[in-house]
Amino acid sequence: LERPFSDGRCLFACRLTRGFRHQVRCHLAWSGHALVGDALYGAIPAAWLHLTAVGLRFPDPTSGRMVSVSDEELESWAVVV
Repeated sequence: LERPFSDGRCLFACRLTRGFRHQVRCHLAWSGHALVGDALYGAIPAAWLHLTAVGLRFPDPTSGRMVSVSDEELESWAVVV
């Protein structure tokens, strides 16, 4: 989403169709873009892992209907530390 900052960091958007948060972390690190704060993959140290969900979609366990949760304000949100 953003060209590299002066310290080499970039802002990414990832869409998971299946999988888990760890897969995003693993694949970004493999491609040379470990998440800020992800000590497991040798990233830039930080007080917290710089990863957030901006939307979720899942079947309601009772009705089976798809539930979509998103916050359009968060879709353009980024923390630059």
